[in-house]
Amino acid sequence: MVSTLYWYVPLAWLITQSLKTTIDSVHAKRFLWRSFFQPGGMPSSHSALVSSLVTAVGFTEGLESTLFIVTLVFALIVMYDAFGHHNIKRHTPWQVVAGTLIGIATIVLAAR
Repeated sequence: MVSTLYWYVPLAWLITQSLKTTIDSVHAKRFLWRSFFQPGGMPSSHSALVSSLVTAVGFTEGLESTLFIVTLVFALIVMYDAFGHHNIKRHTPWQVVAGTLIGIATIVLAAR
């Protein structure tokens, strides 16, 4: 049976995409619905998604489990890649950190 915590992983993505759309719309002074579906921006939904997954696995499987280590490595690769490669920036460090904190906070609050 899948822990109910895993249902909150996509919620972390939804929260970050909604925040990004709101931030972009406020800056543009008009609603930018396309922003919800575009990668990049503040906060990083990539980082929120993988950090929430790692946190949920840590809570349900334990920090010494093989699954936790695998998801942690996966998350680190995704967050590193979110910075961009080949001199193409996708996210700033603050966008990745903000997304990571939102992902962790989503699961920690759900676990309470």
